[in-house]
Amino acid sequence: MPLLDWTDELNTNIRAIDNDHRLLVEIINGLHDAVRGGAVDEAGAEQGLTALVLYIEDHFRREEAFMRASGYPHLADHMRRHQELAFAVYEIQHMFRQDPDSLLRPEVWEFLGNWLSMHIRCCDLDYVPWLRGEKEGEPQPPEELWRAVTMRVPAASLPALFRAAAMLAEGGDKADALRRFLEGRRG
Repeated sequence: MPLLDWTDELNTNIRAIDNDHRLLVEIINGLHDAVRGGAVDEAGAEQGLTALVLYIEDHFRREEAFMRASGYPHLADHMRRHQELAFAVYEIQHMFRQDPDSLLRPEVWEFLGNWLSMHIRCCDLDYVPWLRGEKEGEPQPPEELWRAVTMRVPAASLPALFRAAAMLAEGGDKADALRRFLEGRRG
């Protein structure tokens, strides 16, 4: 029995987005299949988690490019939500690598079973009118000004790294102060 079922209420009716979302459902269901009957198929779980991490990064990048091009006015907030979701998935992957049985925890499956459908219904459906051209917004800065970075850091540093990245993405006085601080430490 799959953890997630695709339903019509998850459709954005934008083919590229819906195809991505359907694939994410498949990946999560495949990962769920690797944890059955109180046992973890470690190879299957590793493969599923790796696929999930890589695909959410691709999907988020693609979705954010669509929002940017459409002038969606809540792009920064949506990107912040994507960062939070990615961080949670990275944490699950890290927990699994430390202790494969961590995938047996009910809260892991509660999160994986809910986050995608909740995110689609609560956040993604909000940008649909802009992507379909039914609403207009100011064009967002070109994608070249934003850059996704993949790096390995100690697990204990992840929360601070994500807070700093979110602060920089938001811009403003705090981002400027952080940038000045970090540039002063290079010397």
